[in-house]
Amino acid sequence: MTRAGYPYPAPQNAFRTAEWFILLSMTKVELKQHVMELPEEDRLEVADAIWASLSNPDALPLPEWQKNLLDERLSSLEAEEGRDWEDVKAEIWPANR
Repeated sequence: MTRAGYPYPAPQNAFRTAEWFILLSMTKVELKQHVMELPEEDRLEVADAIWASLSNPDALPLPEWQKNLLDERLSSLEAEEGRDWEDVKAEIWPANR
C-alpha cells in the first residue's frame, strides 16, 4: 500500500488502509509518542523494521559525541597493559571457595 506522493509502502504486516493513512498524517512527535505507548515487544518490532529499512546503516555518520567516546575507549585500550590470566583466574575463582 502506498499513498500517492508518499514514497514509502505500508508495513508488510499490513495496517488497514485507514490506520496507515492516520499514521501518515501524524507529526514525528506524535508518531514517536504513539510508538512509545506500544508494548515492548511491538516497539522492538518497529525498531527492527526501521533498522532493516536503512539502505546502508554502516555508512551513516557517527555523531561527534560517539566519535569522542570511541576515541577515548580506544586510547584507554592502548594504554592498558593487561593482566596475567593466572591472576585474573585467582581473583574470579579464589582457591578458598
